[in-house]
Amino acid sequence: MTTTTRQQIITGLRTAIISIAITALTFAVHFQYFSRLPFLFPVNNRIKHNIAAQPKSTSSDIMTAEFLKDDYRAFIFATHPRYGILLLRCTRKKNKGPHFQAPGGHIDKEDFEYAESIMQDDSNQGRDILMQACKIGAARELFEETGMDIRSELDRLQPARLWDSSKDSLINVLKFRLFFKLRLEDSDFAAGDIESKISLGLVQSMNTSPPHLMASSILKLSHEHQGWRFEADAMKAVDLLVDHSGGKVSKALEMAVGQGEIYDAKGELDVANFVEKYAKDDYRAFIFATHPRYGILLLHCTRKKKKGPHFQAPGGRIDKEDFEYAVSNMQDDSNQGRDILMQACKIGAARELFEETGMDIRSELDR
Repeated sequence: MTTTTRQQIITGLRTAIISIAITALTFAVHFQYFSRLPFLFPVNNRIKHNIAAQPKSTSSDIMTAEFLKDDYRAFIFATHPRYGILLLRCTRKKNKGPHFQAPGGHIDKEDFEYAESIMQDDSNQGRDILMQACKIGAARELFEETGMDIRSELDRLQPARLWDSSKDSLINVLKFRLFFKLRLEDSDFAAGDIESKISLGLVQSMNTSPPHLMASSILKLSHEHQGWRFEADAMKAVDLLVDHSGGKVSKALEMAVGQGEIYDAKGELDVANFVEKYAKDDYRAFIFATHPRYGILLLHCTRKKKKGPHFQAPGGRIDKEDFEYAVSNMQDDSNQGRDILMQACKIGAARELFEETGMDIRSELDR
């Protein structure tokens, strides 16, 4: 037998032995054969004990721990369409003088745990859990600080846009703080007769005496706050919040105002000035009413002394009453001129159409 042949046989035997050993080891592991061997039994028990002792950490547990480490907070820009943004008066901070705050505070571990338990889809994306937990925490803080309870109405908390839309980031976060906007209704307050309470001076300037800030019958303030007020001017509220949370709440409100998320309140005086301004400009609205088979509707007019007979589109001048009705029925917090103007012109155009043709779409302005 040659040397070459002998080496080939040895190599083949080694390969076969290794293959058999691997197969046997796989079989033994699969059927836990080693656990039955007396000399390995203590080792196996020790291994099993060590594995069992390790806590089972999930991705959501890891995310919650990271969020808690970052100390997230959430605040609410709670606005009433007539009175403005709600500010809470705080005098209990030792390192600060008396200052105003927006409702909100730290997000607790329990807020994150509850958010995970009620998530309706399979998503465990960090920003989804963070958003939900911050809504829960913000609603909890609002209840603790004011007595207003929206904990079962979290959909009322809408992200206050601070940045342009982005797929990879939240639009309402600034320095580990999330901001939400909430439209307040009279029914949110403990006392139903909110209008008479407000008329006592709760929306007056800070130059008024402190008693104007106290109204415990409307809000159930916590020990952290000694008064509250509404501020109709959004940019003035920015200035009043400058000492809250290192100025970050003030900065966020300024950004939200810049993004068109928060507006000035529609006070009675502002509405009167607004209506007077637009009535002076003599706005008019007309309708191109078309039928898919017959075309556009034209009205024949012969009553204009300075004109001969001519055709007109339905429409005419927008009255003061049209503007007032538009303001009273706006469904959002906006008092932007173009929004009220658009609504008033719809109302006026529908009124003119009814007066001129008998066609009544006054309850169908969306048409």
